[in-house]
Amino acid sequence: MARVNKVCIAMFVCMCYYNSLSMIWVSFICVLGYIIASGFISIDCGSNSSYTEPITGLNYVPDSEFINTGIITSLPSSSGLSNVQKQLWNLRSFPQGTRNCYNVPVKVGTKYLIRASFLYDNYDAKNTVPEFDLHFGPNLWVNVKLELPENIIHEEIIHITTSNNAQVCLVNTDKGTPFVSALEFRPLELSSYKTVSGSLATFLRLDIGENKTFTRYPDDDYDRIWSPPTPVAEWVPISTSSPVNNNDNIGFKAPSSVLKTASTVANESAPMIIPWSDPDQSIQFYIYLYFAEFQTSLSRTFKIYHNEKLFYSEDLSPAYLTENVIYSQQPFPISGRHIVNLIRTEDSALPPILNALEIFKVMNFEQPTTDQGDVDAIESIQKFYEVKIEDWQGDPCAPEALAWRALTCEYDDGSKPPRITGLNLSSTELAGKITNNIANLLKLEVLDLSNNNLSGSVPEFLADLPFLRVLNLSGNNLSGQVPAALIDKKNKASFSLSLDGNPNLYVTEPSEKKKSTNILIPILAAVGGVIIILLILASIYYYFFRRRTSSKAPVMMMMKPHSPQNSGFELQPPEPLEQQPSRRYSYVSILEMTNHFETLLGEGGFGKVYYGLIGNTEVAVKILSAKSAQGYREFQSEVDILLRVHHRNLTSLVGYCNEGEEKMGLIYEYMGRGNLGSLLLGGKGQVLRWKDRLQIALDSAQGLSLSMVMPPM
Repeated sequence: MARVNKVCIAMFVCMCYYNSLSMIWVSFICVLGYIIASGFISIDCGSNSSYTEPITGLNYVPDSEFINTGIITSLPSSSGLSNVQKQLWNLRSFPQGTRNCYNVPVKVGTKYLIRASFLYDNYDAKNTVPEFDLHFGPNLWVNVKLELPENIIHEEIIHITTSNNAQVCLVNTDKGTPFVSALEFRPLELSSYKTVSGSLATFLRLDIGENKTFTRYPDDDYDRIWSPPTPVAEWVPISTSSPVNNNDNIGFKAPSSVLKTASTVANESAPMIIPWSDPDQSIQFYIYLYFAEFQTSLSRTFKIYHNEKLFYSEDLSPAYLTENVIYSQQPFPISGRHIVNLIRTEDSALPPILNALEIFKVMNFEQPTTDQGDVDAIESIQKFYEVKIEDWQGDPCAPEALAWRALTCEYDDGSKPPRITGLNLSSTELAGKITNNIANLLKLEVLDLSNNNLSGSVPEFLADLPFLRVLNLSGNNLSGQVPAALIDKKNKASFSLSLDGNPNLYVTEPSEKKKSTNILIPILAAVGGVIIILLILASIYYYFFRRRTSSKAPVMMMMKPHSPQNSGFELQPPEPLEQQPSRRYSYVSILEMTNHFETLLGEGGFGKVYYGLIGNTEVAVKILSAKSAQGYREFQSEVDILLRVHHRNLTSLVGYCNEGEEKMGLIYEYMGRGNLGSLLLGGKGQVLRWKDRLQIALDSAQGLSLSMVMPPM
């Protein structure tokens, strides 16, 4: 079966190079800039301003919005540029860096004709034509090789975009400085130029007839460039002055001006032969043949063959002044040489006719691009820190030979997108905080941000990166408390954490676990014995206390704020927290009094307790943990009770902090000598007299009795 649309045939060699400056329509515009109503993107590579090209009427923009490397140069005025379209008057060259890339915003899922144009014209006065590679994303597009300084080359592909950004990259192969003159993106109908797989690269697009110039927009709605062929001795040009209808239902729409000219064979019994070949014999091809009949008095019928096999199943009789397109629905079988024959049938009065021709090569862009999440993350990091690493252009990981310096990438079997596993930005003059964009590098194993000027705190998300095993933050200006989760990771042999050279960074080791259950057992036994003694004493005290008050009013009515049994106990009327400003502290004050949580005293169900100083007064600061079983209501209840209740046997509340559920804390008076258990079992050589022990038992009993009088806590 058949189809048609593109150019470049071994038989018509001149089509590939457009090797004369006088061929003004052949210019392949490097214009990525202006999007008109039809969706055209036209970029003049090297221009300083936007303009309207006088021949096509298309709007071009400068390329500075799409690339930030390279040097712009204007061609010498002696080049006869009056015969060359304006978008080829300038160029951008890339003497620095191996790969330099244009990033062009495009519409996802759109089929584009993408064109890159080149005119050297000895702009550098070296008179040495360069050779270099052109990449589309991470994949090789074509090796650009100009035969002569005045040659104009257009390289085209037809490709359906899979992202909202297209990258066109020039790669230095040590055979001269890469350059580009123009870039153009032209949207096509999705129904046209279909392939079984892959994209298409233009091999040949010919206007078969008597036109002597190149045809493009506005004659061609899609701005395809139609080239006149080298004259073939066996062919005779024919034409019509009548317009040809090109509104086919698929959307090829060859220009009417192209369809109005054609060629036939001088020997009416001879076939029309269209041969071509490519040095790479593994290449597959698609062909598109355009026909339109110019007369109605005589019949014209012919068959179409490819390499002696019938290509189109029916005899073809072109419609009068109407476009007919016969094209490949499958690529031609691989062959060292291809020949298409148009052969007259026995009942035909006229020989075959051909109006236009396109041939394409199949391009399989098989190199997968880097995982899009990783791309977005590393580009955000690059933008946040304004990273100035020369080769940070194009795809971060692909191809592997051109992966960005400072990155380590993971490559699977070639079918899965590469992933970023290492980022080394040591000594790259980074400043500011550690950006949250790093959290989106989900496969990151090694992160080195050492020897920069980073400031602020160490973010919690670093501990949440599931594969991170090496973290180097040394030699910066980081401050505050290192997240406990990172310290926990550090204590594991599988994680390396470097924090040296950050003078304002504080590290608190997690509480050590008991080293031996042999120590734990006697401690628990001793503490249990003390608790039993205290309970017995409390029961005795409470028994006598109840007997003295049994003939009086109920306990709740009897207990007065300054009764002997409750000396020092006060119960004040409740006040909202907001009406007690003298007791309320800001979270910043909490950080100051604890020296950024430097000294951990212990940890309970509410959260961790830290040592602090308010002036010269020692305090203990309890911070609500996000993982605490207690919540905001329990916090409010405890503050409310402790602000109203005062007793010499109860630890007093100095103040509180309430700045949202993640910044809540209670400030107590500090028990410098520790608790009873630490005195009895701490092993510090302190011996309590029996008088002191009895006083402790009595005070404990008073505390227990107080719990029956106080409002519930």
